[in-house]
Amino acid sequence: MQLIEVYIPKHKYEDVKPALDKFSQESVWKEYEINDRVLMRMIVAEEEVEEVLDYLEAVSSMSEGFETILFPVHTYFSRETIKEKETEEKSNKKNVSNEEKGRLLRQVAKS
Repeated sequence: MQLIEVYIPKHKYEDVKPALDKFSQESVWKEYEINDRVLMRMIVAEEEVEEVLDYLEAVSSMSEGFETILFPVHTYFSRETIKEKETEEKSNKKNVSNEEKGRLLRQVAKS
């Protein structure tokens, strides 16, 4: 995952935002407005980064005021990802206990 920060000129924000929304992203948020620009942050899957950067580069070449910064993301979690992890852990525990039951039943059957 990568964090893409992009400063978008206010007058271009309404055009650029829908295009960026079409990309697959873990999270996206509009941070705040600075002077005549809007800071937008996106957490993007590794396989989508190049496509997003290509789009931003194309838009930047047509209009002044864009700036893009790419940061590596080592850890990311949200309420949804925590719930997914808990569900996964519960599922894994059930699978382990079913495996243990099967192993015990096989041992009893062999006896």
